Amino acid sequence: TANSAARRQRGREERAAGVLQAVWRGAVGRRETRDHRHRREVAAVVVQRWWRRWLVRRAAEIAAQSNVAASKLQASFSGWKTRQTAAAARAQQRSAAERIQAVWRGKTDRAAVGRYRAEADAATTLQRSWRRHYS
Repeated sequence: TANSAARRQRGREERAAGVLQAVWRGAVGRRETRDHRHRREVAAVVVQRWWRRWLVRRAAEIAAQSNVAASKLQASFSGWKTRQTAAAARAQQRSAAERIQAVWRGKTDRAAVGRYRAEADAATTLQRSWRRHYS
């Protein structure tokens, strides 16, 4: 019976060792699962960080492009408006110059007509005097 007692003892020890091994394997498995889950969460956070960074950069690029487009549009409009204003000023200046020229031509033409009439009157007077004297 010493043999059977030794066998029973050995069976209890083996069962206890099996229980210890099961507990150990469970703890190790839970730790590995927890570590794996943690690594996955960290990887997800890294991917999210990169994705959000890319989105922010892309939004900044789009905003910059929009600003460039808006600036070009504003510059185009400003140039057009300046050309319109300059053309109106040139037209007004040309109109003023034409008016001055017209007034000057009218004055010189009236003076020429006055000289012509004076010459015609002088010629008529001369002819009248000539005819009276020699008739």
